Amino acid sequence: MSQRRTWQTLKIIAAAAMVPFLAGCSGLSRSQARSILLDSDPDLEKTVIIQIGFVNSHCGEPITSAKYLLLEKAGVITIQNASSATEVMTTSKGDDVFKHVGAQRLEDEKFKLVTGQQGCNIRRWAVPIATRQLADVKVKRTGDDSAEVTYSWNWYPNEVGKAFTAQSAVFKSLNERERESLGDSDFPLDNSILHASSERFVHDSSGWHLVK
Repeated sequence: MSQRRTWQTLKIIAAAAMVPFLAGCSGLSRSQARSILLDSDPDLEKTVIIQIGFVNSHCGEPITSAKYLLLEKAGVITIQNASSATEVMTTSKGDDVFKHVGAQRLEDEKFKLVTGQQGCNIRRWAVPIATRQLADVKVKRTGDDSAEVTYSWNWYPNEVGKAFTAQSAVFKSLNERERESLGDSDFPLDNSILHASSERFVHDSSGWHLVK
């Protein structure tokens, strides 16, 4: 083999060896970004925290928030007023719905220490109500090992979350004070329009990662 052909072969081998490196550092594709978002971004799921049990002036949060009213109208919970406490319980439908949507009971030890509600008969639950349904995903390189990912999305409510949408008859039945008591800029969930969000991604020896 001539010296010229030897050098050409070495150049081809070196170039081939560089392809995976270059692809890893600057080649974050839209499909990769979408997959990582779906696997890693906690903001893609919306939950509400509710307390089930016996609520009074010393135990639990005030149930004047419209989230309890919405859940009651949706048939998920019942609210019974008594002289010393208000009883908030799941219905049989609510028990089935909690299992179906993957509601999780929260650890209460830290919460009890912070609030001083040690002797209260209350259980806190995180109830998923919607997920972000991704539409267009765009990737912009911001450095050798970083990228900005912008994506559009809308809310996809589950059977509980439908009551929290602006279009639902349940939400429309609330008066202005009750709507304001939700106290969250994310409510009502508006699934009629696309929203936009952006996230930062970085690359290291194990691949691309979402940075929160």
